[in-house]
Amino acid sequence: MKIAMVALLCLSTLYETNAVKLPSSFSRCKVSPELDNKPNECLRKALEDAMIKLSNDMGNSELGVLDLDPLKINKVVIEKGETSPVAIRLEYTDNDLTGLSKSQIKSVTGKLSSAKQFEMVITNYLEEVVLKGPYTVNGKVLILPIQGIGQSVMGLEQLTSKLTIKGEPQMKNGKEYLKITSLNLNMTDVGRLRMSMSDLFNGDIALGDNMNKFLNENWQDIYNELRPSIEGAFGAIFEIYAKRILERVQFKNIFLLD
Repeated sequence: MKIAMVALLCLSTLYETNAVKLPSSFSRCKVSPELDNKPNECLRKALEDAMIKLSNDMGNSELGVLDLDPLKINKVVIEKGETSPVAIRLEYTDNDLTGLSKSQIKSVTGKLSSAKQFEMVITNYLEEVVLKGPYTVNGKVLILPIQGIGQSVMGLEQLTSKLTIKGEPQMKNGKEYLKITSLNLNMTDVGRLRMSMSDLFNGDIALGDNMNKFLNENWQDIYNELRPSIEGAFGAIFEIYAKRILERVQFKNIFLLD
C-alpha cells in the first residue's frame, strides 16, 4: 500500500535566517527537572497566545515566518496507492490554510530540561481548519472514478489532535538552539471532513455535483483511508513552521532556565 504526503510552505516569502530574539510580547516559561512530565499551564497559555499573535502580524517579521492564519501553502500532496478503496492523488497548490488562530491548546506535557520533547493536545472546535485553493485530483473514491482541476475547499470540523515534538540541542556559533528531530501529528478525533471541488470531470456539472455529494455522504470512510496521509501532510506544515522559529531563536531566549 502506497501512502505519500508532501507539504511545502511558500519559502520564497519567508525572511532571512539571522538569529533573533523572541519578541517581548511573547511569554516565556520556566524549564526545570521538577516540571518534567507534568502538565505545564504556563507553556499551554504561552503557546496558545503565540498562535494568536502569529496570526495578526505580531512578531512575524522579527521571527522570519509567515502569518499563521491564513497560512500560505505552496504545495500539499495527499496520495494513496492503487490497492486502497480510496486510490487517489490530490494535489493542492497555492492554498490558504485557515482556522489555526482559533485553536485551543488543552494540555502540554514535556521533558524540556533534558530530553527536549513535549506533547500537546489541540482542539479546533471554535472554527474548522480549512484548506482552500487550486487543486488537481485523479484516481478513484470507493467505487467511483474521480478526475478534476479547479478550486477546492477541504474542511476538518471539530478536530482534536495530539502533537508530539522531539528535539535535541544544536550549537551554532557557540549558542544553543533547539533542533526538531521528529514531529508527529495524530488527529485523534474529527467531527466531519467537508470536501467541495469545482470543475470535476472536465466541468460536467451533473457529474461534479453528484461526486461532491458522494464525497460528503461518505466522508467517514474517505477520511479513514486518507487520515495517515492528511496527518503526515499537516504535520510537515507545522514542522516547517516551527523550525523556522527555532533555528533563529536561542533556547535560553524561548525558555527561562534555572
